[in-house]
Amino acid sequence: MSHPRPRFLESMGLALASGLLLLALGLALRLGLADFTSLEARTRADEVLSQNTRLAPPEFVRLRDGLLQAAHKLPEDPQAWERLGALALQRATGPRADPILARPYYRQALEHLRRAAALRPTSPYTQANIALAKLGLGEIDAEFDRALLAAERNGPWEPAVHYVMLEAGMTHWAALRPELQAQVATAAERALVLERKRVLAFAHERGQMPWLCARLAQRPAECGSTRNEMPREAG
Repeated sequence: MSHPRPRFLESMGLALASGLLLLALGLALRLGLADFTSLEARTRADEVLSQNTRLAPPEFVRLRDGLLQAAHKLPEDPQAWERLGALALQRATGPRADPILARPYYRQALEHLRRAAALRPTSPYTQANIALAKLGLGEIDAEFDRALLAAERNGPWEPAVHYVMLEAGMTHWAALRPELQAQVATAAERALVLERKRVLAFAHERGQMPWLCARLAQRPAECGSTRNEMPREAG
């Protein structure tokens, strides 16, 4: 003969089921909000980086924290770490950047970019940014060499790579190994093919027109003078 279940057990079972359902709903809601927050941070970061927007410190911290949340949710996603590295690099550079205050941001950038490179070692942008962070820290070492060569090898016609190569050559030419010097000179030639006016302006703004002209296999008309003059259009 079957015995009826005590009503308090049925009530307990219903209460337990209801509790688990509420817990599951609460967890799903939190995850959903976290996903939304992460997406919002990624979208905002892409906008800030593409437009080179300088954020106020509180907004920068909020954005960085949102990106960290996104990166820890998907640690195998190289883009998550690359965004963090690029954001820290942006904070370290710029016309109003303080060289002393910039060092911690270069360090943060390097930490994030190393993780991105471990996940996607053939990305020329990640490697170029690693080299840029090392330049900012003044660390012209084996890691810098590897990053710069990998950036050039995997993105020989990428403008972003060209400008890091040019920056390295203009600021640390004597410290570069002969192999790197040759690669920088090649990058200068390619950069002129793609963006002549911009590259010449880049060199002029840094007082490096003589350096640039000395690196070119065929000196163009703009290199007629060894002074750091803004080149004029021919014709």
